[in-house]
Amino acid sequence: MNIFRNIADFFHRILKLIILILVLSILILIIKWRYDALYVESTTRTDAEFSIVDEIRKIKSDIIATKNGDPLESPIPVVVEDKKDNVTINISENEPVDSIANSLLEKGLIQDTEVFKVMVNDMGLYNSFVSGTYSFKKDSKILDTLMTLTNSSYREYDFEIVEGENAQAVGKKLLSIGAIKSEEAFDQQCKELGVENSFKAGKYTISTPSKVIKIIEKLTSQTLDQK
Repeated sequence: MNIFRNIADFFHRILKLIILILVLSILILIIKWRYDALYVESTTRTDAEFSIVDEIRKIKSDIIATKNGDPLESPIPVVVEDKKDNVTINISENEPVDSIANSLLEKGLIQDTEVFKVMVNDMGLYNSFVSGTYSFKKDSKILDTLMTLTNSSYREYDFEIVEGENAQAVGKKLLSIGAIKSEEAFDQQCKELGVENSFKAGKYTISTPSKVIKIIEKLTSQTLDQK
């Protein structure tokens, strides 16, 4: 009886060892898969997917390569963007915004030329387009496209106006966060528009690039005409 008991204990220990090894192997596989998946996401510009099945296939190919003495492949093959999904835009020196808008519409990068021109105007970018040849994905956002064509950077700033603050105080705050370039020019424009003391208290999100008058309109809740 002791012999049978010892044999049963032996197989029980072997079984537990096998289960432990199996669990550890699964954990290692999951950790390695997540590491490789993150690598794919960080080295590709497209929506690449790397599943657990892909990981198993990769491990299998690595094992075969090791047995054959072949060099291992790069950790993860980088997915190259499909050029068929890209469109090319050419901008000439001093090309009118109307012409640029029409080119973007023809390539399917915008849906409405007027909306595009309004955005260009509100951001003060009419004379900021840089000549050259550009390649865009067909599903590029209009804002990203505009920022690239004008070599600009879109930024947002959290901003607050306290009750009673005038143009000089607001201008100083805007300058400190980088939303405007000149406190004096801001103050002067507010005086020309007659809104030195028309600023509304509250919290705002200011975006740039932007015409200064558009910032003033937002902070005064008014529609203004440049004099």
